[in-house]
Formats: sequence, C-alpha cells, structure tokens
Amino acid sequence: SEFLKNFIEEAKTIYKATRLDINLHIPDDQIIIPGDSFYLKHVFMNLTDNAVKYGGNEVEVSISVIPGKETTLINISDNGPGIEDKYKHKIFEKFFRIPTGDIHEVKGYGLGLSFVAQIMDLHNGRIEYIPSKEQGSIFRLTFPNTTIK
Repeated sequence: SEFLKNFIEEAKTIYKATRLDINLHIPDDQIIIPGDSFYLKHVFMNLTDNAVKYGGNEVEVSISVIPGKETTLINISDNGPGIEDKYKHKIFEKFFRIPTGDIHEVKGYGLGLSFVAQIMDLHNGRIEYIPSKEQGSIFRLTFPNTTIK
C-alpha cells in the first residue's frame, strides 16, 4: 500500500499541468505483493499515462485494491473513451495501435500495453481489459502469492 501511495504522489507531480484526478481505494490491511517495484511502477505509470493521453480534458483515474485468499486484484479505471470491442483482444500485442485513419493524434509505438503484459507475466500475474459499463476502461491486474497482514 505504501508503494501505491508513493506512486499516486509521483503521478500527481508528473501530471500537475494536466487535469488529472487520481484516487486510491485500498483496504486497511497491509498487502504484500512480491515483485520488482521498478517494473511494477511502470505498469501503473503506463496505464495512467494512457488514461491521460486518451482521456480528454478532465481525466479521472481510480486504483482499487481487492485482496483475496489466493490472489490480489488491482483495478485501474478511467473515464476515457474506452476501447471498441473489435480491438480489445489485440491491445496487448506488440506494436498494435487502435486505427484512427492516417492521423495519430497521440504519439506512440504500440509497445506500452505489451510491455505491461510482459511485466505481469514475469510476476506470474496477468492483466485483462474489462469494458466499463458507463464510460472508460478498466484494466484488472491479478497478482498471485500475495500476503495480507
């Protein structure tokens, strides 16, 4: 939980020039996720960065931690445009970018989400995209072998 609190503060500093509202919802219990904090920070940073890039003027990001007996789930949700159903199965492929015609308003190489998926795989976890029922996207991170204190 300290890791996520520190990440939130860093993200607020990095995106202070944008209209980013980022919130953290964590249980009172301390949750220990074994892993490399350097790479895990990149997972959260990439998902937040995508929310800022594609989210428009008033970006809202919410990070929710849901502990379980065998796994811990972390949902990162945003209020952006979401991802069309026809593309959601490809978004974790290397170099894939959602087609927007000949013009890409957002710069990138299509490596971010594939890198995130590789990091999660190396941590014996997974990432999945869950369409929001309202607006935006939800990315669910599943971490096995967690400890709750």
